Amino acid sequence: MSAIDYQRMTREELINELMQLREEMARDAMAMPAYLKFQTRPPTAVNSELKGNEPTNGAQTEDRELLRAVIEGTSDAVYIKDLAGCYRLINAAASRMLGKSSEEVIGKDDSSLFPVEESTILMEEDRTVIAAGKTMTNQEVLTDSSGKQRIFLSTKGPLFDENGHITGLFGITRDITDLKRTGEALQKNHAELEQRVAERTAALASTVKALQIEIHERKKVENQLIKSAEEIRDLYDNAPCGYHSLDKNGLIIRINATELNWLGYSQEEIEGKLHLPDLMTPNSIKRFHETFPQFMQEGKLSDLEQELIRKDGTILPVSLSATAIYDKDRNFIMSRSIAFDITERKEAEQKLRRLNRLYAVLSETGNAIVHVNDQDSLFHEVCRIAVEHGGFRLAWIGQVDKATGVVNIVASQGETRYLENLFISTKGDPNGGGPTGVVLRSGQYYICNDFLNDECTRPWHDKARAHGLKASASIALKSREKVIGAFTLYAGETGYFDLQMIELFQQMAADISFTLDNLYRDARRKAAEIALQAEIEERLRTMEELREKDRIMMHQARLAAMGEMIGNIAHQWRQPLNTLGLVIQRLPFFYETNEFSKEFLEASTGEAMKLIQHMSRTIDDFRNFFRTDKEKINFNINQVIRQTVNLVKGGFKNEQIDITINCDDIPSITGFPNEYSQVLISILHNARDALSERKIKHARISIHAFVKDGRITVIISDNAGGIDKNIIDKIFDPYFTTKGPDKGTGIGLFMAKNIIENSMNGHLTVRNTDEGAEFKIEV
Repeated sequence: MSAIDYQRMTREELINELMQLREEMARDAMAMPAYLKFQTRPPTAVNSELKGNEPTNGAQTEDRELLRAVIEGTSDAVYIKDLAGCYRLINAAASRMLGKSSEEVIGKDDSSLFPVEESTILMEEDRTVIAAGKTMTNQEVLTDSSGKQRIFLSTKGPLFDENGHITGLFGITRDITDLKRTGEALQKNHAELEQRVAERTAALASTVKALQIEIHERKKVENQLIKSAEEIRDLYDNAPCGYHSLDKNGLIIRINATELNWLGYSQEEIEGKLHLPDLMTPNSIKRFHETFPQFMQEGKLSDLEQELIRKDGTILPVSLSATAIYDKDRNFIMSRSIAFDITERKEAEQKLRRLNRLYAVLSETGNAIVHVNDQDSLFHEVCRIAVEHGGFRLAWIGQVDKATGVVNIVASQGETRYLENLFISTKGDPNGGGPTGVVLRSGQYYICNDFLNDECTRPWHDKARAHGLKASASIALKSREKVIGAFTLYAGETGYFDLQMIELFQQMAADISFTLDNLYRDARRKAAEIALQAEIEERLRTMEELREKDRIMMHQARLAAMGEMIGNIAHQWRQPLNTLGLVIQRLPFFYETNEFSKEFLEASTGEAMKLIQHMSRTIDDFRNFFRTDKEKINFNINQVIRQTVNLVKGGFKNEQIDITINCDDIPSITGFPNEYSQVLISILHNARDALSERKIKHARISIHAFVKDGRITVIISDNAGGIDKNIIDKIFDPYFTTKGPDKGTGIGLFMAKNIIENSMNGHLTVRNTDEGAEFKIEV
C-alpha cells in the first residue's frame, strides 16, 4: 500500500481524501460479481465458486477473471472466510499486511495469525456479521508483520448460496493509521468539522460553506499580506540604515534605496554587477578578504567598521553586521547585512582625539611653565609640546623686530623646513597679510581652516603644500598687555580648528602670556634684589650702631625670603590653577554629551573646591610665615619644622630634591617660631642651591630633631659633597656668598646665626661629613 503523508495535507485535502476513501470502498464492493456483493438479504443466485463448482459459462468466467484482477490489483486487503472463520482466499495486499504467504494463511483462523486480544475481537466481529446477515464496517487495531500496531477500516459482509443460506463472509480492510491519527489530531482542533464529516451530506454542505468562508478570509489575508509586503519593502528601502545581501563571491545581489542614496548609485548600476570590495578602500578590501570567509563559516558578523567609496569618490565610513543564510545542507546561499552610517560618530571621535591632545598640550605646558626660568626656554618648550603631544605638524613663535617690522622666528618644532627663507612682516603688504601678520597687528587670533585655498595665505601656498600644512591657527602673545609676538600652529587636515579647540588655544596663549608676565616680574624682582642689596650695603657702611645694622639686615633677609616665598607661592599655585582651569573647561564640553550628569557636576565641583581650599591653606601658611614675632612664645620645634618644609617643598620637588624628617618626641621651647622658621629656610635654601649647582643625582636633605644633654638639637644634613674647607669658617660672615650677586645676598646664614645665638641663646654650627654639609642648631 502506498504511503500518504496526511500530516502535510491541508484541511480541504484531508476532507477530500476521507470522502474518496469511502467512495472507493463502495465502488470496490459494487464492482464484485453479484454472488460476492455484500447484501442485507440473500441474493437469488448461488455462488458456485464458494461451493467449489467451476463456472459453466463464459460470463461467469469473465466475472471471475474480473474479480481476480480487482482483488489482486487493489491496495486494500481482500479476503474470504468460511463459517468456521478460516481463511479461504486472500489477495496480495492481505498477504503483505499479515506478513505471510497465502499458503501460510489459507485454512487458518484469526487466532493463528493475531494476538489473543486482537483475534478475539476479529472473530467476534465475524460472528456478528454472520448473525446479522448484513454488511458492517468496523475500525480495528491490529499488529502488522513488523510488530507495530496499526489502525484499519474493515468492511465485512455475508456470502450467500443460491438458496439464500450464509456460507461464509468476505472482508475488505484498509490501513488508515496515518489518516486516523491525522483525523484524530484534526478532530481535536476542529470538532465541528469532524462532526460534519460524520453527518455525511449535511456535513459536506457545511464544510463547503466553511471553505467558502475560509477562502474569503484567505483572500483577505492574502490582500493584507500583499499590503504588508509592500510596507515591508518600503521599510526595507527607506529604513534609516543600509541593507544589502551578498552571494558567496561577494557579489551584491540586493541593496536598499537608503544605501544606494548614500553611495550615489542606482540599483541597476550595483545589483548583480558590483562586488562589495569594488566599493571599498584598500584597507577595507583587505579586511573584507580576511573576514568574509570566516563569516561564511560561522554565519555571524557584528560591528565591523569599513570604508566605502561613494560614486563621487568621497569616503563613507560604515559599521557592518550580518547573518548568513544556508540551504538544508548548510551551504552558504547569501548574507543579510545591515550597514550604519557612522560618519558623525567618526567625526566626533576625531574631534575628541583632537581635544584630548590639546588638553595634553595644556597640561604639559603647565608642567613646563613650572620649570622654565627664561623666555627662550619657555618658547622652545611650548613648540616642542605642541608637536609631540598635540600632533601638530609645525609650531613656531615669532617676535617682531621693531626697527624693520620683520617677524623673526625665535622657536620652532616639527616641519621647520617650511620656515626656511620665510618672510613675514607686520605691514599691510602681501607678506604681512597672512595669519601671523594679522594677529601681530590686531592682538587677537586668526584661524585659517583651509590654508591652501585662503586668499590671505597665497604667498605661502606652494611651501605649505610641499610640507602637508592644510590649516593654521595664530594667536598673539602678550607681556604686560602688549603684543610681543605670535604663536602659530599648523595641522595636516582642513577644518581642523573648531570653536572648542580655539577656546583651548586661547587658554594656552593666556598661560604663556601669564608666564611671560611672571618671568618679567621675576627679572624685576632680581633687579630689585640687586638694587636692594646695594642699598643695604651702602646703609650698613654708613650705620654706626649695631642695632640699626641688625634691623636693616633682618629686613633685607626677610625681603630676600619674601622673594623666595613668592617663587614658592608660584610653584604651590601654578599646578592647582591649571588643574582648576581644566576642571572648569571640561564642564561645557561634557554638557553637550551623554556623559554629563548630576553626579559628574557634583564630582567636578568637589574637585574644584578641594583645589581652592588647598590654595587657601597655602595663603594662610605664607601669611603666618611673614608675621613678625613681637615676643617670645612657647612653640613646638617639630611643628615648626613640618610647617617650614611644607612652605618650600614645591620648589624642592621641582628640583627633584627629597626632604626627610625624623623628629623624636621633644618638649616645647620659648622663643620666636617665625624667626626659627627663617633659620631653617636659610639652611635649606643653601643646601638646595648646592645640590642643584652640583647636579647631584638622588639629591636629599635630612632633618633630625632630638634632645641631648638637656638641649633640643636639630641637625640638617645634605649629600651635596660638603663646603670647601677654605671657606667653611667664613659662611656665617655678613655678605659672604659664593653664588654671585644675582643669586644671593650673603646675609642669610649670618642672620640665622644671629637669631639662634642672640635671640634664642643657642648655638648654630656647621661641619662636613662624608656625604656633605651638616648644620646643627642647639637651643
